[in-house]
Amino acid sequence: MSCFVPNAGSGLSAAGRSARRRTCERKGNGVQMIFGGAAKGAEPSQSPGSNPYRMFGITEDADYEEVESAYRRMCAKYAEDPKMMMKVEINKEAIMEDRLQKRMKGLTTPKVKESPFERKPMKKKRFVVPKFLRGIVQLPDRAHLRRVR
Repeated sequence: MSCFVPNAGSGLSAAGRSARRRTCERKGNGVQMIFGGAAKGAEPSQSPGSNPYRMFGITEDADYEEVESAYRRMCAKYAEDPKMMMKVEINKEAIMEDRLQKRMKGLTTPKVKESPFERKPMKKKRFVVPKFLRGIVQLPDRAHLRRVR
């Protein structure tokens, strides 16, 4: 049933037209119902399984240069197809928006988590001769170690 209610020439009385309007208002916006639009407040969703990273062939932690090179590669591949070019543009925007949201939430991690040069040096444990070798082996004194080095 269409929610379009003309004012004149429909064969309905004024009471019938107003009842039909109320029915359409309860169901939602008439224009959206006619053209298959979503309900008020609903956001358009992508089809399930559509991943912009997968289309570009990159990982989610790819850096900006990798995204740009994948974008240029896809543009060259689909230069003749305007629909695919539009999808490529939309997917690039989705990737950039996703990266921005992650940056704003603080979810991005650096590539190098900890530099080996920034670690505190570990203390070397002093070598202790085991009990069963104490009578056989003798550790050199510090003066001897300084001369040998």
